[in-house]
Amino acid sequence: GNPQRHVRQAVLEKECGELLRFLKNRMEPEEPGKEGAGGGAGRGGGAVASGLTPGSAPMLAPTPAPMSAPATTPPAATRPEDEDLLDRQQEVDVLRREVDTLTIRANNVHLTQAGKYAAKKKLAMARARLLREERQMKAAR
Repeated sequence: GNPQRHVRQAVLEKECGELLRFLKNRMEPEEPGKEGAGGGAGRGGGAVASGLTPGSAPMLAPTPAPMSAPATTPPAATRPEDEDLLDRQQEVDVLRREVDTLTIRANNVHLTQAGKYAAKKKLAMARARLLREERQMKAAR
């Protein structure tokens, strides 16, 4: 698609240096590595690799970082209902990580409208599964 549709009109009307700074700040951490393969080494030098120019602040809010779930160790002697509860807790932890990953993917500004729709739909389904599992786990206690 047209990359200018992802940038506000007020930013497009600024001078070239400010526009380049905005776009560099908007790049994702994975993109500088990809740029080297595309022959973009002569475009920005070291400033592109860091994503920020000296003395500038990012113009966008940072994306939420995925939550890391604490490692759980099962007790030595467990009853069958405790094992079921531990299995549910592990499944809830997996679903939380999936929701975090899908949230980051849905907030990606480089997605097409169809991609955004699909990502939001997957996110809604994962959130529903997470809520269902949390309620079942709470009811089992």
